[in-house]
Amino acid sequence: MRAVIFDYVRNIALYIIFMNIILIITPGGSYTGYIKTILGFVLLIIMIKPAESLFMGISGESLEDVIDKYSAELSLREFEQSQDHQKEIILNQFERDFFRQISDIAKKTDPNCEAEKISIDYSEENGVITGIERIDVYMKNKCDKESIKNAVADFYNFGSDNINIIEEIN
Repeated sequence: MRAVIFDYVRNIALYIIFMNIILIITPGGSYTGYIKTILGFVLLIIMIKPAESLFMGISGESLEDVIDKYSAELSLREFEQSQDHQKEIILNQFERDFFRQISDIAKKTDPNCEAEKISIDYSEENGVITGIERIDVYMKNKCDKESIKNAVADFYNFGSDNINIIEEIN
């Protein structure tokens, strides 16, 4: 403990001597105030430096390590949010394309039929989509539900038990 205090006082004394030498060497012009300000900031940093060891003593980590750790956690959180956003964009595009394909299948199967919307239930493992559990197709008018259901199941090689055709007649 004494060695730490001795080093602290010695560093301040050496810096004050260095600061006075700089002030003597520089001409007494308009830059003197700026030079004193800069040298004063450096002295302040030298005097505050031991406060870092107090932080280090409490958490066992240096202040720089704590800042690096916080920055890494923040970057990881931003990366995860970015991944979630990308996943959402990809799923939205997939569902739009899927809806278009099912609409075409419904029209080819029953020309009077028109799909209004679809709902897809996904199976997930550890946040990764592993498959499609169920597809609900909402139709605008009365249709041959079984033909459309079988056509969609055949097209996607998907079990017809997991496809529901729902008529929403207004």
